[in-house]
Amino acid sequence: MEILCGECAGCYCFPHVVVMSLSDYGPPPPEDMAIASPVYDFTGYEDSDRNDPCYSATFFDPSLIIQLSYDPDDLPAGASSPVIAFYDEVQGLWVTLPPVSG
Repeated sequence: MEILCGECAGCYCFPHVVVMSLSDYGPPPPEDMAIASPVYDFTGYEDSDRNDPCYSATFFDPSLIIQLSYDPDDLPAGASSPVIAFYDEVQGLWVTLPPVSG
């Protein structure tokens, strides 16, 4: 049994407020990839005043829908199949998300 209280190490955070902002930190992509749009940070806060950020994994229930766009002219020559990825600081690498149709 897993307790989801948000008050201890390893617990999850169910934010009341989520802030999407342009990232100040953008690790370089792998050699076979290019970044074609701005990189964003998503910060969840446990309180509506945004004083208590969620430092552990953040989950959304119901799911969160984010629509991102890019300019195809900004893609490097020969590029195809744009993807969405996030940077995993623990593993030190970009992780590609599976495509979702719709």
